[in-house]
Amino acid sequence: MRRTAVALFWAGALTCAGGVGTKLHQTTAFSREGQAGCAAAFLLCGLVFVASPLRRALIEAVVLASIVVLGVLMTVSDPVGMGPLFYLWPMVYAAYFFPPRVVIAMFVVTTISLGVGLGLNAHEPLKADTFAGVFSSVGLMVALVAVMSRREERLQAELARMADTDPLTGLLNRRAFNPRFAEMIEAAKRRGRSVSVVSFDIDHFKRYNDRHGHPAGDAALQRLAAVLRSQSRHEDAVARFGGEEFVVALSGADLAAARAYAGRVAVGLQEELGMTEARFSASAGVSALGLAVDSVESLLSRADQALYGAKNAGRARTGWWDGELHVEVLSALPAAG
Repeated sequence: MRRTAVALFWAGALTCAGGVGTKLHQTTAFSREGQAGCAAAFLLCGLVFVASPLRRALIEAVVLASIVVLGVLMTVSDPVGMGPLFYLWPMVYAAYFFPPRVVIAMFVVTTISLGVGLGLNAHEPLKADTFAGVFSSVGLMVALVAVMSRREERLQAELARMADTDPLTGLLNRRAFNPRFAEMIEAAKRRGRSVSVVSFDIDHFKRYNDRHGHPAGDAALQRLAAVLRSQSRHEDAVARFGGEEFVVALSGADLAAARAYAGRVAVGLQEELGMTEARFSASAGVSALGLAVDSVESLLSRADQALYGAKNAGRARTGWWDGELHVEVLSALPAAG
């Protein structure tokens, strides 16, 4: 955004400067002086972007100022020539980078600037024709660029969502989960709060697939995902890591709260399955932020160890570490298979 603005302003400065030294472009001393003043104004606008921090409000103000400068240029030019088409430069820039309400406001200012500038120009013979042609051309181009820009933004957002989302369950994938979990850990450390992670794994999932078929296996994954999502809060992160493994990061939750969450998931899963024939269970492993576990890798590793401990103890259980491994029954459902 910054580089594009600087390039446009400095190109505008050079274009205006080209009309200063020769009568081929501007026929009177007054118009040449006006061109020189506009060239200096555009050069200054470009320098503002180079020297100042990139803030949206500043960019909008400077682009708006350039539209006013163009109005001055319309007033002093003799002849006006192709000058009115310079309004395309700031307006196309605005249509691509700015939100619609700002673009509309700038187009209104452009219309006023163009109309006043042509109205005050004593040398332009075709004021109405010039105004109509520039107004329609700039308006249509701005509308087209704005529509294409919004479409591009929606496409980028959809691509980002697809890259971060598991297609079967709609949950986060590991690529998206890890950086978000890292942010949760750092926030917990700064605020002196806890954060926990719970790993879930459907018991005997391969055997469940072989017995009921892969469509039923996909449905089982979607059902567990729905339960995890329903039991989680907005600030939590729920992800499918692949296969039948799911991970949930619980913001502000200590070990006891994470174990309680695993229990609620077990109850929710029983309610979700009801009396269906193709029932299944899940095991869970819990770990919480501590001195020895204070990173994404260490928390996930400890949760995985607890999960395997729960499976080795008979499945449909949850495991957690408290100096040593503990395991408790997670669900009254029989293990899958």
